[in-house]
Amino acid sequence: AGNRFSRQQPLLATLACGDGYIGLPSALHWQWVALARLIGHPELVGDPRFARLAERSANIGVLDEEYLLPWLAKRDRWQAHHGLPAARIPAS
Repeated sequence: AGNRFSRQQPLLATLACGDGYIGLPSALHWQWVALARLIGHPELVGDPRFARLAERSANIGVLDEEYLLPWLAKRDRWQAHHGLPAARIPAS
């Protein structure tokens, strides 16, 4: 499924960051909540487009283009790799 393990798991992904790529193996709901908070958009947790796994899966493009990729683009691999786990979000 492109840069994702599965279209049904939008946060099992390899995404571009400032100087390469970062693995985001974050399939659990609490990891989604922590990620939304970390990227500065805690309101996404209650947004109907992203509230549940099925909706996040259906809106992968919006999630990437408007939220995840802009946040990652401002960080290099080192920053992302250490910043994500500091918020208890797995990264590789």
